[in-house]
Amino acid sequence: MISFTGKEVLRMNTFLDGAGSVYLDTYRGFVSMRFKTSRPNGLLVHGIGSTGDYMGVEITSGVLRVNINLGTSSRIDGKTSVEVGHSLYDDQWHWVNVSRVGRDMTVSLDGYDTYARLKGSFENLNIDTRLTFGGTDRFELEGITIDQMFRGCIENLQVNEHHIISEVQKKQNSAFGMKGWC
Repeated sequence: MISFTGKEVLRMNTFLDGAGSVYLDTYRGFVSMRFKTSRPNGLLVHGIGSTGDYMGVEITSGVLRVNINLGTSSRIDGKTSVEVGHSLYDDQWHWVNVSRVGRDMTVSLDGYDTYARLKGSFENLNIDTRLTFGGTDRFELEGITIDQMFRGCIENLQVNEHHIISEVQKKQNSAFGMKGWC
C-alpha cells in the first residue's frame, strides 16, 4: 500500500521493446488498483508516449474519468473519455480495472463494467516514455483534465503483469510513501 499526501509522484519508465522497467504491450493491457480518498479530485495514473498517445485515470468531482488517445491525425480524432461512478471521495476502498484490447475498452469500478469503443482507427496505445501514479510534475500534458495530485491510498496497483508497488519497493529498498493512516 502507498499513501499519497498530494506531494508524491511515483514514476516508472516504460519501453515498448521490453528493455525498461515496465514493458507495455501496445495492443492489449490493463491497469488495476484499489484506492480510497476523501478528496473529490486527483490524478491516479498518467502515461504518455512520444507519438502523442496517452492514458489518464483521474478522479474529477468524485467521478472516475479515463481519458485515452490511441492516435490522432488531421482527419481522425482519437480522443475518448469515459466517466463512471460518483462520490468516490467517501474515504472507502474502491476497486478499478481499466482493460483494453485494440479499440475495445472496459472500465470496471466496484464490480460494475462500462464498455467503450475507442474513437479513431488506430488500435495500439504507445506509452513508450513513462507512467506516473498519484500525480505528475506537468499537469498541462494531454490526457489530464484536472490540476491536482492524488491524496489518499492505493494498493494492489498492477499494470499488466507488473505489481508496481512491490517492484518499486524492491528497487528502492524502502517503503515509498508508507503512512499509518491508510
